[in-house]
Amino acid sequence: EALSLIDYEKPDPAGQILRWIRRRVDTPAEKRETLRQEARRLAEFTLWVHFLPFYQQAYQVALAKSQARLWHRLAPLPSPERRSFIWHRAFFLPNLPEPLRPLRILAYNLWWSWNPEAQQLFRTIDPEAWEAYENPVWLLNHTSSQRWMALSQEEDFLRQLRQVLQRFQSYMAQPSAPDKPKVAYLCMEYGLAKCLPFYSGGLGVLAGDYLKEASDQGYP
Repeated sequence: EALSLIDYEKPDPAGQILRWIRRRVDTPAEKRETLRQEARRLAEFTLWVHFLPFYQQAYQVALAKSQARLWHRLAPLPSPERRSFIWHRAFFLPNLPEPLRPLRILAYNLWWSWNPEAQQLFRTIDPEAWEAYENPVWLLNHTSSQRWMALSQEEDFLRQLRQVLQRFQSYMAQPSAPDKPKVAYLCMEYGLAKCLPFYSGGLGVLAGDYLKEASDQGYP
């Protein structure tokens, strides 16, 4: 009776869902039971008991590769006659002008990842690099000193920086709720930001949402 009051002939996705529901409602009881049994049979293919062996196999492959890398690092160096150059990556902290030093505080806290004003602040530094990486730490380490000097003289950017920093400090100043229990949240993946690629899908994105909500709610 309720479905008869809905315009289920609409061509949009909502109308398609309603038409599917209407067809199932109009299906005879025997046919609906057959569909239920088929759905249950298909759902059994997605049980974790079927997927777990593949996770274990992937873990063993990753463990073997990591051990191989470890033994390679621990292997003795060749004799001086055969020794070649060994290159290492080196990172240097940028020497930001005094007015821009709060950028380092903002870049190293994931608060920026859910704050549009903070993201816009970093985008202003280098729009193309931000679109490519969305990584404020990358910007700190790869932006030229000439660009930093120019930004330190731009009053609009400095005003934007002060506003974002004030919001960040207000957020961080909120004390943890004393009535909430301490929580350790363990998960296989965390979707926190695109520049931190240690998540693969919905489970990680959900975990990231939980962490943000826990932070907003003041959980210790």
